[in-house]
Amino acid sequence: MQMQNTSKGDKSITNYLIEVKCISDQLTATNKPFVIKEMNSITFQNLRLDYNDIVVALATKSEVIQFHELHRLLLSHELQLKNATSFVEANLNHTGAAVPTTTPHSGLPSPPSNNNQPSY
Repeated sequence: MQMQNTSKGDKSITNYLIEVKCISDQLTATNKPFVIKEMNSITFQNLRLDYNDIVVALATKSEVIQFHELHRLLLSHELQLKNATSFVEANLNHTGAAVPTTTPHSGLPSPPSNNNQPSY
């Protein structure tokens, strides 16, 4: 199914959710509507690891989260992630330390290079 193959990857949360919503709307138009809880579950499964904290919190809610609310909450989390990354980068740049880059597809920092190691 196209919905299960859709992942956030490097897209913004807004672009990712627009893609999810379009697929959901297409399924509804073909008389195969998605239950919102199922759509949310698939959406959560296809987010990157840095969304795990909010996914756990949202998945444990007893009431169903509507699309506009899900978008608002995930967008807020995305902004917090960007602010935290900017803060860390600013502090590392201020101290002269190397700023870690992320490895493709993982969202995790790359190991620092050994180019600055003193030679003995």
